[in-house]
Amino acid sequence: MRTKFAFLFFGALMVLLSCDTQSSFKAPDENYFLKYFGNQGSQFGVDFVVNPDGTFVLIGNSMATESSTQQLYVAKADAKGLIMWERTFGGNKNMEAKDIEFQPDGNLLILANMEKAVGDRDVFLLRLSQAGDSIASVFQGLKKLNGQEADEDASRITLTSKGIVVAGSTTFTGENGTRDKTDAMHLLFTDNLTWVSDQNSVWSSRPTFSNVGEAGEQKAIKVFEYDANTFYVMGYSDVIPPLGSATVENFNFYIFQLNGQGGTGAAAPLYIEEIGDQILSDCSVAPLESGGGFFLTGTSQNATSGDIYFVQLTQRLNFSTTSSIISKKSLNIPDFGKSSLQTTHNSASSSLAFYATSEKLNGTNTDIYLTKRNIQGGLIFERVFGGIGNDLSGPVVELPGGSIVMIGTMTLGGSPTDQKKIVLMKLNSEGRLAP
Repeated sequence: MRTKFAFLFFGALMVLLSCDTQSSFKAPDENYFLKYFGNQGSQFGVDFVVNPDGTFVLIGNSMATESSTQQLYVAKADAKGLIMWERTFGGNKNMEAKDIEFQPDGNLLILANMEKAVGDRDVFLLRLSQAGDSIASVFQGLKKLNGQEADEDASRITLTSKGIVVAGSTTFTGENGTRDKTDAMHLLFTDNLTWVSDQNSVWSSRPTFSNVGEAGEQKAIKVFEYDANTFYVMGYSDVIPPLGSATVENFNFYIFQLNGQGGTGAAAPLYIEEIGDQILSDCSVAPLESGGGFFLTGTSQNATSGDIYFVQLTQRLNFSTTSSIISKKSLNIPDFGKSSLQTTHNSASSSLAFYATSEKLNGTNTDIYLTKRNIQGGLIFERVFGGIGNDLSGPVVELPGGSIVMIGTMTLGGSPTDQKKIVLMKLNSEGRLAP
């Protein structure tokens, strides 16, 4: 990154002084690092992938000034976190990075939202080579029942036997009265990024249940393929059965099943109900040694406080009973706080455990929170990284050998309004910047 050394040193020092282990900290060698990415203005870290050779490709959002359009930012770094190349995409359109995945040929598939106008976002897919060259791209939106442009909010990509499935939400206001704000969305694209339209009866873009449809708000976070005729959609909703109720409910984790044409059939969704709002942020496949199935994490908030909420589901889901739920619990993090900025991310560990990241309140600002837990939710370790201003978490992965890599955003400078930079951290197996 083209940044002065003093800028880097101050940012790194700020993080280290805020860690819970400063008294035992050892200067990291080249295998453990904290690196910043971005140029003029502010950049926000969203997601990353790790190549087989140990290099990283990361995505985020970039704004040169507070009044400029937000661009999609992509960068590649070597195994030591040193930048190899960086690109921006978007032009005069506001972009919002969402997800990056590998395609079978080793190229990169990037998901973003593209804002055409206020209240009108479309899904944007970009295929990129490992050298940062654009190979193909497409933006695709849907329409409301009245023919107006809908607003799509994408979440994650899944590569399936049917093609590329994008999860998210779309507005279909009016189908079930004034409460019908958003529906879960599951758009299907071919491998060459052609949208598979609803009109050809191959795949439906949103759920259609057999009773009265869905009112309220729903958002799909991720679609998983069980087999060619069974797909699981995991998200959150403020609808509690019976569907179509006029009562505004709290948000809860919400899972439903699709068939091979994207239809929902007769099976009712599975709602994981708790007191307060539980908004799903991330879901991943649980390894067989951890019982298999899926790990789900989200924020859990009531009127005064917040927490991370964790659910493990079975591999084969049964929507007629709650037997699909292996466990569900709040992590009971002391002084976690409550903020509108809080989200969560999770990934499995090789040691019968999982990682979760989120934002922990520090006064009026947020710090990056990392924890490792056993599958019962018990604490293995927790770490906090941050300084002045709001620092935001991103995804975390465990590398072969046990080291940990995570992405996020940190505010650098002397005040909360100073520039934000993407941060990529490689930590040891205990979550520390040390060998």
